[in-house]
Amino acid sequence: MGSLVTVKIRFQGFETHTRSRTLPTPTAVDLEIFRQAWALYRVEDWEGRPVRLIGLGIGV
Repeated sequence: MGSLVTVKIRFQGFETHTRSRTLPTPTAVDLEIFRQAWALYRVEDWEGRPVRLIGLGIGV
């Protein structure tokens, strides 16, 4: 359960970007966490770039 959703994206050349969002209330609902993570991913245009790693974190 947490209220901070963090997405880390590392590209082929080890360039790493991290995006975070604080939710108004803590959640453990997997669909809500996924929706928030997807929204963070979609903030920028990553399409077409080779991805080495995608990480998802939940915190307080």
